[in-house]
Amino acid sequence: PVAVTGTTSWSVKDIQTVEGESTYTFVSTDTLGNVSEETEYTLKVDHNDPVVDSCFININNSGDSKIEANSTVMVNKTFKLRGSVSDSYKLNTVELTLTNGVTTLTPELSVGKSTDKNWNWEKSFNVSGNAIDLQNGEWTVTVKVTDESGKEVSSKFKVVVDTVAPAITKPTLDFGISPSNGWFKKNIATIAGSVTDGTSKLANVSYLVTNERYYPDSDNDGSHTKLSSVAFDNPLSINNNTYSKKHTFAEGINYVYIKAEDNAGNVSFYGQNGDVTCQIDTSVPVMAFEKPANGEMISKNVDLSFAVALSDENSGFADGTKATVTLAETTYSQAIAIANNKVSGTIAKSYLTQITSNSTKLTVSVSDAAGNVASTNLELAIDNEAPSVKI
Repeated sequence: PVAVTGTTSWSVKDIQTVEGESTYTFVSTDTLGNVSEETEYTLKVDHNDPVVDSCFININNSGDSKIEANSTVMVNKTFKLRGSVSDSYKLNTVELTLTNGVTTLTPELSVGKSTDKNWNWEKSFNVSGNAIDLQNGEWTVTVKVTDESGKEVSSKFKVVVDTVAPAITKPTLDFGISPSNGWFKKNIATIAGSVTDGTSKLANVSYLVTNERYYPDSDNDGSHTKLSSVAFDNPLSINNNTYSKKHTFAEGINYVYIKAEDNAGNVSFYGQNGDVTCQIDTSVPVMAFEKPANGEMISKNVDLSFAVALSDENSGFADGTKATVTLAETTYSQAIAIANNKVSGTIAKSYLTQITSNSTKLTVSVSDAAGNVASTNLELAIDNEAPSVKI
């Protein structure tokens, strides 16, 4: 109680206040015992700032991921932002603002108000198709919350929208030599090319070399394996958007594929149309005389027939390829066309009569389509003695 006389003012000090609303009742009594009507005063107390409790992002319904303040998230598909705000007394507003430096958006939020102190909010954004909410680029997102007493708190983070996959140029294959009939007789080459990404930047680039042909996702042949389902296990180091890597290729046809992924998750491929290939053949042809036999005795008075069987596992023999057939100690050296993987012909006896020794060497040389050269030879005994006749 406070003693007063006449008209006077009064005050009460050091009232213990609590967060929220408190009602105080005041009554005055004079010396004769008359009591005034009660007067109520409501005191609203808000000591604490509101709080942005949490923010989450859900990209293409893949599940929620928490967004930390001042962090950056990458998106390439439709996404939803959601979060919660709170205040120890009473919330007033929650607002979401997005700006890319040119355009500022303040979308309407879906807000769930479970109590005056705790709200949940969410908003979905479309980044592809006809109804795009956010264009490609970096957006600064601000979540601003105010309470009943006017205190304001904000939390910021960045969303980078990137719906464009990296651009891959056609890789080159440098063997240091020119191919022969489309075949290389070396199996080590440098794979080189460039990859660029304009918005979220490159995350990783890798390559695959295989004898298997893979196909784009647009291919509808059920028997074909799509390139997007294949594992790439050879990373490429990128320097100023370029790469260079030595690789040892397998024999036969090789398909080269490049895969690039940016930080937003966009993936692109090169080679799914089978347009980066090389054919390798480092093996020499296999040759075997069918006739004559090694060490066989031949007569200089009879034409010599010969035949050599040929085989080549990879490049084979290009159309029109000729083998070189040489008979030692003579002027015989002829280019003879290969037919049905065989070199065959006849050496006239006029060449055989030039031989003065008791033996000679028959040599056949051939080159496969890749340029690998093989040679085989055999020794022939020469019958220099005329037959004798006894009477």
